[in-house]
Amino acid sequence: GLEATAAFQRANGLIAEIDEEVRDRRNELLLEARPLPVNPANWPGALAAVRDFTANLIAEVTSAYSTDWKRQELVRGAPLTAVLVAIASLLLLRGRRWMARWTDLVQSRSRRRGRITLGFLLSLGQVAVPVAGMTLLAGALMSTNLFGTLGQTVLRSIIVLVVSCYSAAWLLRRVFPTGGALPAAFEVGPGLQARARVAGVLIGAIGGISYLLNALTALGEITPEAEAVLALPLFLTMGFAFYWLSRVFRQAAKATNEEEQASNFRARILRILSTALSAVALAGPLIAAAGYHNLSDAIMRPTAMTVGLVGLFIALQPPIRDIYAWISGKSLQYARDALIPVLFNFTLVLASTPLLALIWGARVAELGEIYARINQGIAIGDSRLTPGTILMVLIVFALGFMITRLLQGALKSTVLPRTKLDAGARNAVVSFAGYTGIGLAVLLAITAGGIALTALAVVFGALTVGMGIGLQNDVQNFVA
Repeated sequence: GLEATAAFQRANGLIAEIDEEVRDRRNELLLEARPLPVNPANWPGALAAVRDFTANLIAEVTSAYSTDWKRQELVRGAPLTAVLVAIASLLLLRGRRWMARWTDLVQSRSRRRGRITLGFLLSLGQVAVPVAGMTLLAGALMSTNLFGTLGQTVLRSIIVLVVSCYSAAWLLRRVFPTGGALPAAFEVGPGLQARARVAGVLIGAIGGISYLLNALTALGEITPEAEAVLALPLFLTMGFAFYWLSRVFRQAAKATNEEEQASNFRARILRILSTALSAVALAGPLIAAAGYHNLSDAIMRPTAMTVGLVGLFIALQPPIRDIYAWISGKSLQYARDALIPVLFNFTLVLASTPLLALIWGARVAELGEIYARINQGIAIGDSRLTPGTILMVLIVFALGFMITRLLQGALKSTVLPRTKLDAGARNAVVSFAGYTGIGLAVLLAITAGGIALTALAVVFGALTVGMGIGLQNDVQNFVA
């Protein structure tokens, strides 16, 4: 046991040293200073890099076409390639419009519960169909064997560009829908809504172009100095897009009455997002102009992805409420004020925390260590409270609560009306059955979770004293 403990400590020490080395290298890379991209003396080198890249790409294609057997193979596969290109072009150019028309048709003409969810699922085709068309087009072009490593990198980057642009357009269309089929998520003017949609598409396009720049830099086609010069206009454009979005959030926060803003959680979140986006819109391009390209990229790209994640949460609100209304048999207005959708949204936000950490530079190994520590749980006496234990407790309590409610319903509607008890006695029996059932559900849930009741004796004792002191009148009224 001592040898195993010592070996574990040595391994932990080595892992800690490796993690520290990785963090140091990451910090050095972030703080790496490159030649100032605003210096005109560095612009000819960037233009030369773009010219050399274009020449290399053309040379790669012409070199492949100059081979006889490749020309013959290209001629034999030309009919199939032409058909694939035609289908891909049709999906790419018209697919989004078709899916948007079907989505609006479902959401505007149908008045049944579930129409919002069905429209949301159909709207995903506004991204899937064009991306499928671009993927088919890239596959058709790659099948000609005219593209080498450089050409394939460009085609993959174009796919990323299409995914980014159409995803941003879909997301902004869900948050700020057109046509009146769905209400907008924020109360802002139509001008700001249109500007927000344009800003989203710009952010998506810049993300795809940045991916191409990073890929070409990794291949050695573009030098890091040229990348810094070429990326500065992208950062400036993204900064303007962030500023437009910050104005949208600020206007949405102002749409709430001044009295409500002091206690409105949503308005406070919108103001925080507006301030953060304004700060990034100003700081990101300035840092890039100062020569710290990696640091600016590490700030602006995660910010764009975080905005997209927040937009996704907002876009999911209508289908979540619609599904709850459909399951519960209630109206959409009732679902807007119900507690269950709010709890589900809270759980969704908590579940996305690891994804948010990965966006901002956390490593999978670090998240694994955090999960391992959380999975160890908290010691409570002789028991240990782990996430699995908490889940088991919640499941057992939920089942016990449902059974209790069913028993109360059976007593109230079937058993007690056939007795000679008056209305007050019936209500007392139903209430007593409810309290007894919930108490048993709590005890069964704690026992199913493996938590010893003796570990909670002190807590129960304190609660008993508090009830005895502060709840005397309530207990008297209950007994009466």
